[in-house]
Amino acid sequence: MNARGSYSFQRFPYGACPALSRGNPKISLWLSVDPLAEKYPSVSPFAYTYGNPVRFVDPTGMEGEAWDDIIINVVDKEGNKKEIFRAVTDKFDVSVDIKEEDLPVSAETLGYHQMNLDEKMKDLGPYLSDNIQAFSVDFSGSFKIYGIAGGQVDLSFLIIVDGINKGDFGIYFQPNVTAGVSSSPGSLSMSYSLYWPTHNNSSLKLKDFTKWERGIQASYNNLSIRILKGFEMNWSLQSSYSGISVGTTTEKAGANGYLGYSWLLYEHYQPYRHMSYGY
Repeated sequence: MNARGSYSFQRFPYGACPALSRGNPKISLWLSVDPLAEKYPSVSPFAYTYGNPVRFVDPTGMEGEAWDDIIINVVDKEGNKKEIFRAVTDKFDVSVDIKEEDLPVSAETLGYHQMNLDEKMKDLGPYLSDNIQAFSVDFSGSFKIYGIAGGQVDLSFLIIVDGINKGDFGIYFQPNVTAGVSSSPGSLSMSYSLYWPTHNNSSLKLKDFTKWERGIQASYNNLSIRILKGFEMNWSLQSSYSGISVGTTTEKAGANGYLGYSWLLYEHYQPYRHMSYGY
């Protein structure tokens, strides 16, 4: 309030970015809405960092961004970026961009998904939580062929979230043969998987996941869990990674074992490692 008893709506620069000069700290108000406010209809268009400046930042003045989290974005031919997945976590901070033309299905088909990763990791115990190096979002379809025999197809978006290969990501296709019991002749599932190296002091890389995988999986009341291990098909069956997967499924109940082989359909490496290691 000035000497004449009226408020002055002078614009003040907020940080070094001109796009942020829309606030008046004297009266603690923003004088205009965020340019991308229409993306978040449930949040006030005048709310800075979704009303949570402890967890989010806004370096561009366009929209809030998390300090941490695992984020998957799809980029169209015009360069527009759309977030399709976010794993909320205080442990990892990885954001990857996938070109829309490299996706096996459209971004609209995939939709948007979010999960609280830290809540899931609480049940793993400190040892496994501290050794997690990779994370994936998985889409699966299964069917029964005859009796207890069946098949399953997995499509996974996998990101290296820790270790020297942090930030590398790929899309994997994995057909499996299964044996077990099921309450339905077929099902669709979506799950989230966490992986850690079998050997201490080793760093997982994308090539480690292009190999054989075996595991057991069960479902009950449309919830699913999978315990898995990747290995080389040789006399020693040497393992390179272990993992656990949890998610939802259309299957009411079932339990089976599986064996499959994974192919890397798409891969992206961080530029500095691409130059250093020749990946």
